[in-house]
Amino acid sequence: MTAREDQFCIEFARGDCPHRTAAIRAGYSAKSAAQQAARLLTKAHIKARIAELRAKVERAAVADLQEVCEGLTSIFRGDLPDYIPYLGKPQDLAEAPNTKALHSIDLNDDGTISKIRLKDPIPAAKELGRYLGWDDGPPPDPAAEAKAIDDFITQARAATGLPPQDATLPPTEGHTP
Repeated sequence: MTAREDQFCIEFARGDCPHRTAAIRAGYSAKSAAQQAARLLTKAHIKARIAELRAKVERAAVADLQEVCEGLTSIFRGDLPDYIPYLGKPQDLAEAPNTKALHSIDLNDDGTISKIRLKDPIPAAKELGRYLGWDDGPPPDPAAEAKAIDDFITQARAATGLPPQDATLPPTEGHTP
């Protein structure tokens, strides 16, 4: 493949112009660009190179699991105290610790920051858990969890000799109920 053919493939794979324009960008004459492009697009090695370049572009355009998990983690780790130094300052958050966690910013009339809101970390944590396979089914039943905690406390009190929680304790000296 010649350098000009490869450049044609690169220009055509971008997808932002017709084949004639891709040929001109690659250095072919404007007078014969349409014919040259049509001829090039019939060649197997040209088609293969264009397909290869388009596949690279598609892979680059789609976030992989690592990138998704890093983005969700950034949202989850957003901490409002990190942004307090930016309140009352100009709208430049380029130095902010974690801009992915920002939901919105309110500005004063003079363009300084008056309010910063972060994204809710709970949905990010749930989505991160789903991506990492931590979703083991429906959430636990709060009533069952409360009963398990009460049973644990009752057993712990019994093991240590303390009366049950609902028992009436004798008054202590100097204290009357």
